[in-house]
Amino acid sequence: MADQAPAGSPKHSARDQAIADRIKRQKKVFTNWVNYKLCERDDNIMVTDLFEDIKDGFVMHALLEELSGQSLRPLGKMTKGKLRIQHVANMNIVFKYLEQTVKIVGIGPQDIVDGNETLVLGMLWSTIVFFMAKDLGGIDDMSALKSKILRWVKKHTDPYEDLDITNLTSDFASGTPFLAILNNVNPSGSPYNPSDDPVDNLKRAFKDAHEKYGVPMLIDPEDPDFWKDEKAMIPQLAEFMKRLPDDVADKDTIADQGMDNWTKANKDKLADDLGDLCAIPSVADDPDHIQDCDAAANKVKDLMTDAGMDNVTKEDGPAPFVFADKMVGENKPTVLIYANYGVSEPDDPAGGSWDGKPFEPVVDADRMTAKGVAEDKSHVLAPINAVKAIMDTVGANGLPVNVKVVVGGVPPPTSKFYDPSNNTQKLKDFVNRNKDALMPDYILVSEPDGSLLAPGAAAGMFSCRGFVSFDVTATTFEDAATSPEEPFCSRYVGPFLDPAIVLAKAVGKLRGPDGKIAVAGLTGIDPELPAAIREAVSGITYGEAELRADSGYKAGAVFAQEADMTLAEQLCFSTGVSVVNLGGVFGEVEEATAPRAARVRVHANIPPTMKVDDAYTKLTAAIEANVGYGVAVEFSDKKGEPGWVSDPTHQFFKSVCESMGKQFAPKPSASAGNPEYKPIPAVFANCFGKPTYMHGVNDGERNIHHANESMALEDVRREIRGFVKTLGGLQGLSLDGSVATTTGAAEEKVEA
Repeated sequence: MADQAPAGSPKHSARDQAIADRIKRQKKVFTNWVNYKLCERDDNIMVTDLFEDIKDGFVMHALLEELSGQSLRPLGKMTKGKLRIQHVANMNIVFKYLEQTVKIVGIGPQDIVDGNETLVLGMLWSTIVFFMAKDLGGIDDMSALKSKILRWVKKHTDPYEDLDITNLTSDFASGTPFLAILNNVNPSGSPYNPSDDPVDNLKRAFKDAHEKYGVPMLIDPEDPDFWKDEKAMIPQLAEFMKRLPDDVADKDTIADQGMDNWTKANKDKLADDLGDLCAIPSVADDPDHIQDCDAAANKVKDLMTDAGMDNVTKEDGPAPFVFADKMVGENKPTVLIYANYGVSEPDDPAGGSWDGKPFEPVVDADRMTAKGVAEDKSHVLAPINAVKAIMDTVGANGLPVNVKVVVGGVPPPTSKFYDPSNNTQKLKDFVNRNKDALMPDYILVSEPDGSLLAPGAAAGMFSCRGFVSFDVTATTFEDAATSPEEPFCSRYVGPFLDPAIVLAKAVGKLRGPDGKIAVAGLTGIDPELPAAIREAVSGITYGEAELRADSGYKAGAVFAQEADMTLAEQLCFSTGVSVVNLGGVFGEVEEATAPRAARVRVHANIPPTMKVDDAYTKLTAAIEANVGYGVAVEFSDKKGEPGWVSDPTHQFFKSVCESMGKQFAPKPSASAGNPEYKPIPAVFANCFGKPTYMHGVNDGERNIHHANESMALEDVRREIRGFVKTLGGLQGLSLDGSVATTTGAAEEKVEA
């Protein structure tokens, strides 16, 4: 027989090549499908060459027993041997079962024993369809089965504006629909971040689907034409459909009990209450607005009382804390929720000009414009009204967990009154005064900005970095402290060393020639940091371009990203050092003179697990070692606070992220750490030692920190429903089901 012409030769037609490709693809998919169904059998039957291994009948015999859950022994005894007649006898037993169930037409035992590739694939396809139909509801008609799968796919992909799925083949070519399906089912655990590479999309989707739900990978991600064959696509999609939970919302036993109706029925009152709170100019820590902050606290107290909460308490003093609880059982978990009524001053020139008056709320097209509406007064209303919604709908006994709500008047980070150390101490004092009354099992803190690493996303956040800062003073003159008003003349600069240059050299060496941190003990990521924590930010695609755009960092300036970590990991879990100021500090220095002493303030963001004193010791030791020239330095005015990190795999965090993702779809959802120090969650985490998380939506349309700050009122209602779903998702969670919070230690504020 003449050799077969190789693929691509003139003798090999395009049609023949297409058939060969289809057979190759189906062979691989069907092999994967068969092996997956047989993988748990004790006899270790495994297919390596489908057309050869299937000939003796044992593979099909085992497969049918596994799929049907029945023994085929009553149909005849299988015989081991290499003779064709033995193989045909075995295959006759297989076909007795197939003829009674699968209804094979036009294919016989000898066709399979002879290795007819097309007929082997036909027999397997008929078998796959028969059992696939049973798994998906007993549909006999192939057209109906395809329609059912397509409806399921559309249900999970319709919320995504970049997708329009109309078929089970070409619309999957990018691999993106698989990512969308997984994200729709599990918004927090399966981030929707498709790339332009179909292979990458498929690999990530299949890895995620297998690890979370046991979905087998049947199609080959490396095959650029995987989507062209329905007989490859349909089994893969059927396994997704069979193994993925139908809907995240199915897990909530409370959220479906009229919550949509409640928020719709109460939308006018919710808007009125929010408008009343936003009309109060509660500029936190501003001496001119002490009475306004007190009025805002009174309004919050009234909201808590109206919601039916107990032990409503408003503390005394400026910008007082207000807190209340609803306890429904000692054997149920307790969730502490924090939000903030304090706002920044509205006349910041960097924020632009208001079209109206910032404290006169305006509602237009179901959107409220007012100072503080998004940061953070809408989040004050949400948890309080979630408790009220549950009790109004199913009664107080229907509350799935104990709830404690704390609302404070802490200045936002953009306020000129914001001071992380002072704000931290104020909150520590509050917690210490009320520790027994506030003691929770889980803590959730509002973060109005969401995650800066996930623009446009609804995010749950499980960590923040701490910080340490201090002054460093260097002098090269004996009398610098006693005669600071006499700077030395520049004519002596030849042999004398300018202290500012000496200090700049010492501080500059905190980073190496490549710009990366070069302080012993502060490089890289803590090797003790659990892999699950690093993996929790693996879905974040925030990169150099986004960072330059957000920060204004010049194009061409060195970008000191660590090689062994993503940018998100570096920003969340590693050390960053900056200089706040540098220069002469003693007297005014004329142009032709130089100072006798120089001072610099060093600020470092430190990893969430690091203690402030440890970071301070490492940094000051490095500076002293770098100074040289016989110059002494002094350190003063040390300040610092530890960060915190909680377990991102904890069920509470999953419930938070899934609820947010569901409510704010089709916005993407994300799990993230926070690059900057966040005093409120850090204090709660370090004081209570309980799982602590933040939540929020990064939505540029809200104009947080700018004039004309606004909030869609439907988003307020979404927040309420999200809280209801979060609390409902905690039903059945044991009191000791939390994973211990790993933090930078519950240390006191450091000030010297």
